[in-house]
Amino acid sequence: MQLSKLIVSQFRNINQAEIQFSAHVNLVVGDNGSGKTSLLEAIYYLGHAKSFRTPHSTQLIKLHEKEFVLFAELGQLLTIGIQRSKTNQQIKISKQGCQKKSELAKALPIQIINPDVHKILEDSPRYRRRFLDWGVFHVEHSYWDYWRRYQTILKQRNAALKNHWDKKLIDSWNEELVHTVAAITQIKSKYVAALQTELETMSHGFSGLEINYHCGWPEDLNFEDSLIKSWDQDRKTGFTKYGPHRSDLKITVRGIAAKDMVSRGQQKLRELLSPLLEITNG
Repeated sequence: MQLSKLIVSQFRNINQAEIQFSAHVNLVVGDNGSGKTSLLEAIYYLGHAKSFRTPHSTQLIKLHEKEFVLFAELGQLLTIGIQRSKTNQQIKISKQGCQKKSELAKALPIQIINPDVHKILEDSPRYRRRFLDWGVFHVEHSYWDYWRRYQTILKQRNAALKNHWDKKLIDSWNEELVHTVAAITQIKSKYVAALQTELETMSHGFSGLEINYHCGWPEDLNFEDSLIKSWDQDRKTGFTKYGPHRSDLKITVRGIAAKDMVSRGQQKLRELLSPLLEITNG
């Protein structure tokens, strides 16, 4: 959905701003400290109800003010409004109250490309999972329902493991868990394969660049067998060892882990990852 109009009030160092966006490319220019990043942060907040710079939303309220207000028009039919005070936040989509941040993400999908992009290679799998989940969510909307169902079953199974419930009772969840994981794996694998196909058509200067999806359990086993194999350890730790919550993206250059292959600093990493981010953003 295209962002066509933005109104920002009392956000960071922005007192009041109203912007009409072009349907094509928009460039934001200005002096240092003039509010360029704050403007981008406001747009990001409209799609996530959180900042990419701080976990504390109240810090976004302009100094000495009581609240900030953000409003966006997405084409002619859809609007988003967010009002954030020190103690409360109200979100509306097309003038209707919104309780789920996922609804914002559906209305205004945003991918931020910033100097932290190298974390996709260097940080833990959790960072890559979040990156992948975000991309999949906007390509296949059914994914969100499967993921929420998986998280519910996983939470119940872990609680049962910690409380040493009977094995037969815990195993009774396996059929639904296997079905849900199969759907998640199919959606993610298809998405990553599409990323790889697109990467092969782009000029990025890295011969042999590949991206593959690691499901989150041993490659020589299916998910159901991995549950059986890890039962004793799961029971001991009170935690389900294998599953999509342990999945990862494997990014390699000519078969070597990209983070080891690319050794010229963050700029070189950005050169490597920019095509991937552009595809996801598109």
